[in-house]
Amino acid sequence: MSKEYLFYRNILRTTTIFGAVQGVTIITTVIKSKILATLIGTYGYGIYGVLNTIIDLIKQISGLGIETSGVKFLAEVNEDVDKSYYQRNVFLILKLSFLLGFTGTMIAILISPFLSFLVYEKINKWYVFIFISIAILFKQLASSNNAILQGSDKLLFLAKSNLYSNLIGLTFTLPLFYFFKIDAIAPSIVIISIINFIISFFYLKKLNLAQHKIKTLQSFSEGREMLRFGSLFVIMSILPLVVNFLIQIMINRKSGLDSVGLFNVSMVVLNSYVGFIFSIMSIEYYPRLIKGMNSSTIISNTVSRQIIVSILFILPIIVFFITFGSFIIKILFTKKFVEIMPMINWAMLGMFFKSISFSIGYVFIAKADSKIFTKTSIIFNFLYLVLLYLGYQLNGLEGLGLAISIYYFIHLIIIYFIAKKRYQLEIDKNVTYLIFIGFSFCLLALLFNLLIENNFYYLLVLFLFVIFLSTYKLSKLVIIKDF
Repeated sequence: MSKEYLFYRNILRTTTIFGAVQGVTIITTVIKSKILATLIGTYGYGIYGVLNTIIDLIKQISGLGIETSGVKFLAEVNEDVDKSYYQRNVFLILKLSFLLGFTGTMIAILISPFLSFLVYEKINKWYVFIFISIAILFKQLASSNNAILQGSDKLLFLAKSNLYSNLIGLTFTLPLFYFFKIDAIAPSIVIISIINFIISFFYLKKLNLAQHKIKTLQSFSEGREMLRFGSLFVIMSILPLVVNFLIQIMINRKSGLDSVGLFNVSMVVLNSYVGFIFSIMSIEYYPRLIKGMNSSTIISNTVSRQIIVSILFILPIIVFFITFGSFIIKILFTKKFVEIMPMINWAMLGMFFKSISFSIGYVFIAKADSKIFTKTSIIFNFLYLVLLYLGYQLNGLEGLGLAISIYYFIHLIIIYFIAKKRYQLEIDKNVTYLIFIGFSFCLLALLFNLLIENNFYYLLVLFLFVIFLSTYKLSKLVIIKDF
């Protein structure tokens, strides 16, 4: 078998495994979202989204990107050659994760009155934030456990960890919402974080690692480089969360928490039901890209192949949601949430652009180019905030969808030319052709949706053709039965 064949087979195999896991995750999310939409409504969904955003924001600030830098440091070490050094790095990550997670919990407790005022416009809800601060520690520990599995190339363990976390989390939290309605929001956040930690720790123990005791001061000394590299990701992780939080506050001030709930549901659809393909592929793509960082030719080939796979996977998903979107939203949530469809339809075009910029953008991360990484993170997040603010002011939720598409188009153009100039990135001509074809299908589906009143059969034919095209192209890359 050729290297190229094995390359595509590994990508497709990993994507298939985690795609199946994500399929179960989506089903559990659908069940949860449907029940939450019924039990707590758009207002409750708004609160649920804001509280989760706050937890994630503090976790990212205090965590210093340790889980991402941990993957890089483990992927660079050959476990078979230097097993002791590899295992010490694992326990170094675990020690730092606990210290950073505990710090995040303390931060949340200290600023709980401010958070209460920010969300509820009164400080007497401070106890809610003290309670959910526990989730910061357990989410940090769970993230690091999974990062170790990823960096150690134990992807099957990682897949099982994600699968069982979602299933057990759903089983434990749904009864809470049934009996306590909106009062179950805070307890559910904490319970899910603890469940995720326990399950990820169970699979981490399967690595049978020799114990390495590391003192607190020693961990910061030995992990200095890991923390320095990880701090690069703090900007990337914090800024989108801050921007998302500011957008929610903006929507709340103008239209109320019901509209915040609609916005949060829209982002769930885009990130969980459509954008899940990015998180799946990054699990295998990121470590592989790190190992080829010393050659611009290898980088170019790796990125080009990843773009091909990304487009072939995302294209049917985009056309599917444009075709069946309203029906899906009714199943996932309630009729009330169909209001988000204009936003979803426009944003789908942005998901296509993101599938390309996703593959290119990981080069910046793998290179750990702090100068360009910091500048682009700040600029792009500021641009995202401005565009979404203008979009919402001009045309509400539909304006947000259009703004998302414009943002990802600009993001793609800029990030490509930076990578081309700075890292000598060259995209294969066949990839350029596939990008044009894919964009044409996405645009055609959007135009059918916007301009033709009885458009279902047109969209259905287009969807079936796109499925055939993507399957045919993938079969040319890999014999399906081999992966």
